[in-house]
Parts: sequence; structure tokens; C-alpha cells
Amino acid sequence: MSKWSSQSHAATSLPNLPSELWLCIFDLATDVSGLYDVEMPDPYDEPLAAHTLLFGPAEENRAIRKACAVKRSLVLVCKRWRVLATPLLYQTLHIGRLHSLSSLSSTLRSSKHEHRTDGLGSHARRVDLAFRSPGEEGVEGFVTNDLEQDLCDIISCIPNLQIFVIGVSRQRTPNWPMTIPGRVLPCLGKTCGRSLRSIAWRDNYGFSPTDEDLRALLLQAPNLRTLAGADIPLDSGAAHAVTYAEFYFPSRTHPATQAPACPHLHHALLSSSERLPEGAPLASATALLAAAPGLRTVCLYELTTDSLVSALHAAGVRRIVLRYRGWTMFRQELQVHSGVTHLGVAIEQAQAPARMYARFFAWLAEHVEKLPRLQVVRLLNPHGARDLSKHVGRLRAGLVWMEARKIRFEDPHGELMRPRWTT
Repeated sequence: MSKWSSQSHAATSLPNLPSELWLCIFDLATDVSGLYDVEMPDPYDEPLAAHTLLFGPAEENRAIRKACAVKRSLVLVCKRWRVLATPLLYQTLHIGRLHSLSSLSSTLRSSKHEHRTDGLGSHARRVDLAFRSPGEEGVEGFVTNDLEQDLCDIISCIPNLQIFVIGVSRQRTPNWPMTIPGRVLPCLGKTCGRSLRSIAWRDNYGFSPTDEDLRALLLQAPNLRTLAGADIPLDSGAAHAVTYAEFYFPSRTHPATQAPACPHLHHALLSSSERLPEGAPLASATALLAAAPGLRTVCLYELTTDSLVSALHAAGVRRIVLRYRGWTMFRQELQVHSGVTHLGVAIEQAQAPARMYARFFAWLAEHVEKLPRLQVVRLLNPHGARDLSKHVGRLRAGLVWMEARKIRFEDPHGELMRPRWTT
């Protein structure tokens, strides 16, 4: 053996480490922050991770795909690594193409039959249906019996599933059906109902469940903590354990309930698919607030009317998040109630010109005298916070008068905002 080949062999040999240490290394190499978090964090209770539902799934999907690629590489290194890393590979089932449903279904069913147990599927904790380009594969084909059966077969092999995410966008695929195929949610409830902790419909929420299917699923998922992208039916009696949920007006009129339907709900998003006349959401919002007496934080997604603000004030909700797609939608006439102690600003736009930040600080200066209890103003988009920190003059001017009034101006992690000098 030549000197060169000997050195090459030495460079690629693996250290003889205990299996537990290799697993720790694999976890670190494939970690995606918050991937298995089953509760949507309250933005004021803990730092807001970039993976959360607040700003859409694009960054998270990229991170998941990258982690899955690393896992697939790990199982190919050697026999020992294959044994160690295979369970890790199946912890997250990220389905990005329609045709992968069939192959994954076959793999899981074969494994289950071979081991006479749940097989590889027993390791699955999270499923992401994140179809990226279904138009190339025949959109109408998804609702055929074969593909629907494949998805049901996959679900039947993953009894320990905790997180189910559907990220299909009707904006990109207008011919998709409005509802998820009929057998999928019943299968999900039957197989995974007891273990389910989080369900999310993402990316414009176009691929949504029917009221009947959602109500039935909730009844089978008593330990569910997070329900995002679907309007929870308060009269179902099945949202007892939910801590975060989203409600859309005027899609459903929420009736008043005899007892709190969501006693553990402490964080909610309220939104609307259309511009509402004054007073339109008040009845539904009042019913929601009565059903969730422990509600502490409410995110208003492009939904603010005087009647809704009054309802939040009457219910004692002191922590508000104002969420908009861009700074131009942050209106000067926007109102928040006088009891607010924490005000979050969640603008999805990552960058903005200085005049937009000047408008925001002008709004704060105008309203701060009407908010005697205000303690914290927090920017919740990490990209936007970094961009604002570069506008040194605007930020310094805003900090001066806020510090004089003893109001903290924070970044998404709860740290004080500071100008960022650039060269």
C-alpha cells in the first residue's frame, strides 16, 4: 500500500465511540430548532424561534429538507451508522412530492409486516405534507383512490405521531380541492389521536378540513395542544387541552357555550379573509373570549375594529400582537385599548425604507399617552428587527423617548433593541 493510500485510509477511518455518543453527534448535526415543539410559544413568555408559525413555513421547510439530506447520508456511511441513524431518519417524514407517497407507504408497510410490530413508522414524531410543485405531477391525481390510500396507509403505520403539518398552497395550485381527501383525517384520528399534540394547516390555509371532519378529529385527539390554520368549533366540546388556536371571521359564528370550551387556551390568533365592517366580529369574538377565560395573548392578523378592541379590553387581554404583511398596512388610525401592557409588532416584511419606520414611531408617539400601562414593545420578525437596527438615526430617536417613558423596546428574543453600526 502506498504512503498516499495509507494516509487516505487513516483520514477516513471512524473513531471507536460509544453508540450513545454517536447518537448525540447525529442529533446535533441534524437539529432543526423547535422542530418537535408541540406548543406555539407565547411571544412574551419565551424567545420566539424562527421556526414558529408566525411568518410562514418557507425557512423551516428548507431547514427540514437539509436535515433530512444529512440523515440520508448518515445511513449510507457504514453498517453501524445505518443501524444507529435509521430511527433518526424516520422521526420526521417530510413529503415534498406526490410520487414519494407510494414509495414511503410501501417502505413503512413492509417494515411493519417484517417486524410484526409498528416497524420504522414507530419512530415518526412529525409528518409534513409540503408539496412543492404538484402542478408538474398532475394535481387532480392527488384525490384518486390510490394516492389517498397511500396517505392513509402511511398514517396507519405511525401510531406515535405528535405533529401533523399540511403545507399545500392553493395560491400556487388553484385546481386543488378545497378540502383534504375524506378518509385522511378519520385515519389520522383513529391511529394517532391519542398521541397528536399539534396540527397545522399552512401556506394560505387553502387545503383545509371540513367542519365535520375537524370536529370528529378533535374528539379523537384529547391531548392536542396546538391547532393552527383551522377555525376551531367551540361547540365541539373537544378543545379542552388546546393552548394555542386560530380563529377566522366571518367563516363561522361561534355560539355562546355553557361552560368554557377552551379552559387552557392562553394564546390565540384572530384573522379575517376579508375586510369587515365595524362591529362584524364582535359577537363571535365575545363568544370566543367567554370560552377561553385564561386567554392572555391575542395576535390580530390584519383585523382591528373598535368593537373588537373593546371586547379584548373587557376580557382583560393585556398582551396584543399586531400582525401585518407589510409596513404600508400599519395604519395611523389603528387603535389598541388602554389596558395593554405588552405590544408586539409582527410585520412579515423583512426590509423597509426609513420612512416606514418613521411612520411606525410616529404612531407609537401618538398613542403612547393613551396607553398608560404599556411596558414593552417587541418586534417579532427577526429579519425586520435586524433591518431596523441598521437605521441608526430612526432607532435612536425612537429609543430616546421610549426610555424616557420607561418602555422597553425589544427584539424577538426579549433583548433591548440597539442600533447596529455598519461600515
